[in-house]
Amino acid sequence: MKTNINGVEINYEVMGEGKPLLLLHGWGACINAMAPIWQFFKDSRKVYVIDFPGESGESDEPPVAWGVPEYAELTKTFIEQNKIEGCDVIAHSFGGRVTIYLASRYEKLFDKIILTDAAGVKPKRTLKQKAKSKIFKVGCAVIK
Repeated sequence: MKTNINGVEINYEVMGEGKPLLLLHGWGACINAMAPIWQFFKDSRKVYVIDFPGESGESDEPPVAWGVPEYAELTKTFIEQNKIEGCDVIAHSFGGRVTIYLASRYEKLFDKIILTDAAGVKPKRTLKQKAKSKIFKVGCAVIK
């Protein structure tokens, strides 16, 4: 299916019936990367999958280089157009970054969120990593 959001043709799929579930793929991927997930949920949920523009899928290239805010705005508009506010979302990598951005600004946009290897989530640093960082910073200060 195709829809136009802010002048950009967006490829997406909708399948199944039930509570809406939005799937967002990672950077450099397309909706096919989410196929195992939608195959699992399509019998119990109404699944929406967006092909982010400028990726490997069938959506148009954005008119200019986009950052997280532009992809987030596109996703929010898609959610509003399809009347699925309060949907659950499963997001991978860059899709996770977009989800984090949106969830931090619009608390009612999503109900439940599952992030898989989400970009933008800082892992806990080990004591060894913290020590290396401190040594590097001290070394830089000494060299100056």
